[in-house]
Amino acid sequence: MWRKRISFIGIFVIILGFLHIDAQFVRADSKKEGNITLVTDEKIEGWATSPGEGNGKGNTISHFVVRINVKGQENTTVRSYRVDAVEAPADRNGEKKYTFSLDMIGKWPAAQGETVTYKIVVDAYRENGEYFSFPSLPYEYVKRNSQSSTDLDFAFTSPQNEYAKPPNGDAQGRLDVTLTPKGRVDNIVRPPIDVVFVFDVSGSMTLMKLQSAKCALQSAVDYFKANSNPNDRFALIPFSDTVVANKVVPFSAKQDVKDQLDLIASTANSFNAGGGTNYSAALQTTQSFFNDPSRKKYIIFLTDGIPTVLRTKEKVTFDFLGITWTEMADVEYVLLADGRTAVRTAYSQHGIKQSRYVNYQDTEEKIRTDAINIARNLGMNNIVLYSIGFGNHQEVDMGYLEKLSAMTGGQAKQGTPQNLTEIFQEFSKLATDPTLSGTVKIPLTSFGGNVEIVETDDVWLDEKKENAYITFSISYKVGQLAAGCRFVPRQQIRRADGIFNSSFAADCNESPLA
Repeated sequence: MWRKRISFIGIFVIILGFLHIDAQFVRADSKKEGNITLVTDEKIEGWATSPGEGNGKGNTISHFVVRINVKGQENTTVRSYRVDAVEAPADRNGEKKYTFSLDMIGKWPAAQGETVTYKIVVDAYRENGEYFSFPSLPYEYVKRNSQSSTDLDFAFTSPQNEYAKPPNGDAQGRLDVTLTPKGRVDNIVRPPIDVVFVFDVSGSMTLMKLQSAKCALQSAVDYFKANSNPNDRFALIPFSDTVVANKVVPFSAKQDVKDQLDLIASTANSFNAGGGTNYSAALQTTQSFFNDPSRKKYIIFLTDGIPTVLRTKEKVTFDFLGITWTEMADVEYVLLADGRTAVRTAYSQHGIKQSRYVNYQDTEEKIRTDAINIARNLGMNNIVLYSIGFGNHQEVDMGYLEKLSAMTGGQAKQGTPQNLTEIFQEFSKLATDPTLSGTVKIPLTSFGGNVEIVETDDVWLDEKKENAYITFSISYKVGQLAAGCRFVPRQQIRRADGIFNSSFAADCNESPLA
């Protein structure tokens, strides 16, 4: 028996001796290996090796892709996250080793139940485009499914219970509104969101500005692709003197959210500049896109100029060949580039066009007021507007953009070609961060007609001036309590008739209000 075994081995060696082995056919994956070394609620870490043979491309790992899904729900969408590979010193055999560390805060897939088992697989990608996966069986991590415990207290207070009017003086008063967030967010299980990118392609967008804006939009697309919920919806609305209809990307253009974002980026790359700047058309079209009241809704609005165009409907009297008639007609107001001339053009249903010069200041006020009314409506429908004024102070009115955004609980920032990408990414992150947002309604009729509130950037009134509204948006950081806001009077107007007026300013603290 022993002799037979020796003979068999000898024959095997002889057979090998007749084979020709060429080193160039040794594949880099002959020694592929990797492991997940650490999984916590906050991070996933691991390593992979590649052999020291060949021309180097197959031996170098460029990045890892961590794939996660919920055990028992393998047929649902897998969340994937790309992370760079960090090369460690090679061992004595020339074998390269690469490590990775992925921040998992806010990235775990949503699931029901007190505890959730996640299945984790990692793909190691080489520079030659090949990849291998590890471990052989998915790593299973049991995680407590912490739920948000967020809540909000609010209070209306006044320093005095009664306000007496002096015989020869004016009454004055004050009303404080305090919003106190409660609880904390221990783990982000983010519901789907709606985001519309609104992109100014008016004639003032120079080639350099347009290219910078396209690059910044691409950065926002990349962020949302890496942090998306499969049920998120994204859209793109370019505008100049009206919405550029043939370049609009609606929510439903692509079924897969990442394909939708890629379409938005490629469409934006085809933009050319021309025409005036019509805020109202852009914002009104955007509002019509939001048809799901249960979702968080965001607009990321990019413009490099002030609004110069308004298209509306008005009752107009036409006079043509001695015939006069009145009808509801389409009307366009335009501020010309000289800063002095304004034109009003009315279009009759009978094909008659009637143009005339109008007062520049009155037209400018009309155009701006119309956009403010639309922003007010956005805020009342919990649609948050983040604005980017792209240009210098002569080109864009940042005060006006801040007023529009504040009415929705949003922000406005001034962008340059250097910081535009950073602002886009910041606003993108704000859209995915956990927040408490809403509107405080103050019914002025409850004061018996003795209180008036002055409209400001923070507070506005409805058309009948029966209710005042304050829009708020309070951010939570994972594992921390949120900051609170107190709205206090910024100025007080005293009147001899006993009515007191008050405007509000928001004071948001970095620590919760007591």
